[in-house]
Amino acid sequence: MKEAAGRDRDLLDIKDQCSSGVPDKEDLPTRIFEYLAMSKPVIAPPTQGIADYFKDDEIIYFEPENADDLAREMEWVYQHPAETRSVVERGRKVYEKYSWGAGTKPLDRLGQWVGAEAGCRGRPRLGKPSIPNASA
Repeated sequence: MKEAAGRDRDLLDIKDQCSSGVPDKEDLPTRIFEYLAMSKPVIAPPTQGIADYFKDDEIIYFEPENADDLAREMEWVYQHPAETRSVVERGRKVYEKYSWGAGTKPLDRLGQWVGAEAGCRGRPRLGKPSIPNASA
């Protein structure tokens, strides 16, 4: 009996360290962008962090802590594949706007400008620096 109680306590400790999948009020779970990158529909609560990025027509919202509403939205997705694809396409545009690739373009241009100012052609080479022979 003691052994079972210890296991239950361990499970509770693990549960406290895991994500329930329900974001905090100001959180934007990266999995939303991961699903959109794969063109998967996302059904999420309109918490502040998520609603800051996605309009009503860019993601499928359900009322927080309302399992019946979540089930209705899941059923809607299943029954309306064309409309769901449209929502996913609009959501992907949000993902693309905030993806790493979009965010690094200004840095690429800056690197090219710095390289040009230093007399480099194209992108500066990365790798081991050449060290002059000190004995020469």
